Amino acid sequence: MKNPQILYRFIPWESALKTFDSENLKLGRIDSLNDPFELLPAFPESSSNLLAWHAQHDIMRSVFQEHYGLLCFAEKELIFQPEMWSRYADHHRGVALGFEIVEEEKNDKKNCYLNHAENFRESLPPVHLVRCPKENERIEIPEIEELVNSPTDSHGELIQRFLKKGRNGGVEDLLTRKGYGWRHEKEWRCVCQLDCDSFIYRNGSYFFSLNNLRISELVLGWKNTSDRTEIEKINHKWGAVVKKMKPTAKRYKLEVDHQF
Repeated sequence: MKNPQILYRFIPWESALKTFDSENLKLGRIDSLNDPFELLPAFPESSSNLLAWHAQHDIMRSVFQEHYGLLCFAEKELIFQPEMWSRYADHHRGVALGFEIVEEEKNDKKNCYLNHAENFRESLPPVHLVRCPKENERIEIPEIEELVNSPTDSHGELIQRFLKKGRNGGVEDLLTRKGYGWRHEKEWRCVCQLDCDSFIYRNGSYFFSLNNLRISELVLGWKNTSDRTEIEKINHKWGAVVKKMKPTAKRYKLEVDHQF
């Protein structure tokens, strides 16, 4: 599989304006994701009943909610599909921000990264394609299994042990795994541990400076009626190529409006 050169983030227009005005990209958190089965591959198999299942799941989610964030993107072919625009970009009234992707080899392993200033390279982890297997594939994280089955007064120590392992302790694999029904989104994720100094905390949310990233495209949904002056102002500051989508005449797809 060929790695992408650009990945897209679909958002409503108002969210895009806030992103550009604040010059910060918001990280997603577990509680804001739309899949109720996030974290399922690491869930202990010993749950005996539904009440126990929900209690243990709540413990897991609270740990990941507090300590991890995500930057989520989609591959280029998705800007031509109506589903992503309807679901994430305010029914085609929003935008898709296109971010440059670079491939680098480290320790004999190639990974994809969001392209940004060289001195910020280590501040963002690689982006990985989300795997969507047909069946739940178990991911063993011993600290998590011990955590959900232990008394509350021991959670602090277990969480610290878990966090010391970082993303490579199974977290990155876990947070880039979803159910088979999500495969059409062709999602890529950057899994971020929130105790990194590169992230900005404000009003309960975490952000990464947009100035450290390279936005190559600003793609407008076909129902986006934003003022051209406002769009040109954004384009002038960020240097992104501006495009607008439109429905095709004979296919269930979108295409770039070259008359825009």
